[in-house]
Amino acid sequence: MKKHYIHGILASIFLALIYFSIVTVFQGLSHAIDQFFSLWYLMIPLIIGFGIQISLFSYIKSTLKAKASGVAASGSVSTASMIACCAHHLTDILPIMGLSGAALFLTQYQTFFILIGIFSNIVGITYLLNIMQKNSLYQKSNFLEKLFVYDMKKIKNVTIMLSILILSISFFTIKPITSSNVNLQSLTDTKNGITVEVQPMNIGNSKNTDFSITLTTHQGSLDFDMAKVSILEDNNGKFYYPIKWEGSSPGGHHRNGNLIFPSLGEEANSIKLRINNEAGISERIFEWKL
Repeated sequence: MKKHYIHGILASIFLALIYFSIVTVFQGLSHAIDQFFSLWYLMIPLIIGFGIQISLFSYIKSTLKAKASGVAASGSVSTASMIACCAHHLTDILPIMGLSGAALFLTQYQTFFILIGIFSNIVGITYLLNIMQKNSLYQKSNFLEKLFVYDMKKIKNVTIMLSILILSISFFTIKPITSSNVNLQSLTDTKNGITVEVQPMNIGNSKNTDFSITLTTHQGSLDFDMAKVSILEDNNGKFYYPIKWEGSSPGGHHRNGNLIFPSLGEEANSIKLRINNEAGISERIFEWKL
């Protein structure tokens, strides 16, 4: 059975790498790690469940030498769920392809898509266990012998019904992740030979508020701390201070990175990003209506 365990472990690692690869390409490794840990209670069951399926499938295939088609369907759902988790990083690309509605849907129902993958894994596991029990594909001394005293076919059917019920309830009860950055354009300001370009990334009341910022100059040095010279204000007069700056360190002629603020208040209808006392410039203001 050792090789089947290895197959399962490799499958889990592969699924995790898909997630980290996609998010890292569009938002950087640091953001990928932060998001993974913020959703660890969903990510880990999804990854482990997929690995268990592959391990069972590998065992069945090598012993029965028959195809268990169920793993293909449920496995692909798991992969799709992981990709849906990072689909909000593609909202600037999908509208070009005429899929802006789909992009928004994936962003808002990210948690629901991951739940689909988790329950798909559970159903897939019970399906494979049913095949093993039906064909007696286990040793009498195997720890699975105790599990197979139960009728796996009935367990599989109950699992399917419960999964459908739970997912149906979840669809209507899970609060969508709101984000108003879909149509917010990039703004640019040039003063004293320094150009600052700001692109809103995640703007909403369910997550941190992120701005992608690029700074360029052909004279002097960009030797200021973005987290210390920036402040965000909403239309209600509430101020938000940066949590951190993820990007280039002070210095040089070209810098870029993400400036991250706390989530906005629920009543925010417009925002102003102020960059104050930077390189001798008293204030730059970037404003968006939400």
